[in-house]
Amino acid sequence: MKQFLLAVLVCAGAWCLAGCNQNAQPDEDAAESSAAETTAAVTTVTTVTTAAETTTVTTTTQAQYLLAEDAALEIDLSSVRATGCKFTVVNHGEANQPYSKCWRLVDPETDRELPQHSDAELSDAAAGVLPPEGSTEITAEWEERYGPLNDGVYLLELVLEQAAEEQSEESSGAEARKIPKVARAELEIDSGGFVPRVSIDPATVTPEGCTLTVRNSPDMGRTYTLVYRLYDETGAKRMELLREYDKETKLANDYHLEPGAVMQIKYNWRETYGALLEGKYAVEIDLMPDDGSPTMSYTAAFEIKE
Repeated sequence: MKQFLLAVLVCAGAWCLAGCNQNAQPDEDAAESSAAETTAAVTTVTTVTTAAETTTVTTTTQAQYLLAEDAALEIDLSSVRATGCKFTVVNHGEANQPYSKCWRLVDPETDRELPQHSDAELSDAAAGVLPPEGSTEITAEWEERYGPLNDGVYLLELVLEQAAEEQSEESSGAEARKIPKVARAELEIDSGGFVPRVSIDPATVTPEGCTLTVRNSPDMGRTYTLVYRLYDETGAKRMELLREYDKETKLANDYHLEPGAVMQIKYNWRETYGALLEGKYAVEIDLMPDDGSPTMSYTAAFEIKE
């Protein structure tokens, strides 16, 4: 088993050197790259006609990788950022499945790896083996390799092992060529999906108060700082009417939101401010992320009508 794992390690490292740590090569080098380019051998027949004769040229492009049928990647959606994510490798087969930690990101339109920084380092190609229905989590951090990614859809690819290519009848006597067996999963980056949302249902609005709904994003927990601000936005310039400490929510001891949680906060400013006149207003609160990043302000607008 140790020799097998060593072989997987060496092969995975070679895949990383060829595919994980190089930018896209010129067209003339594409056939030599170990990057994932095709899933099956493709035969192209070209007919060239000249004044003297007609020549038929048959070109066969060999498969560059095999897609695993018995292993899968599962993306942790709550971890997806422009700079990285977490994913789980799952073995759905009936036999042990070798795997490496050599991953990369692929453009789904070109089926080629994203351009890398010139000083990007290789992935950790340490190997392991998953038993049937076994799984393991891997953290992929790509900011140093690719830089922060724009919103969009990408393919996350992980090499599992070096497998023997299926041979055709013509090449049945030749030695089987080793190509990477990989697992892939679609990865979508949507930066807007990781921003908490605050809103006010018009049905809860009165001149003396309202109910604010806070929908936390799934990336991490956040804490409501218990201070809210009331603004008059009727005129051209926003004017702060009230800055108040939320004693009711403090007494209820319910001001921390788990990832993806929803919280409703009832405000009543009758005693501290009075009743609002007809116009446009907004409530602003601050949420403090659990990871220690800066506290951010979030605003919800509402309107008082006669």
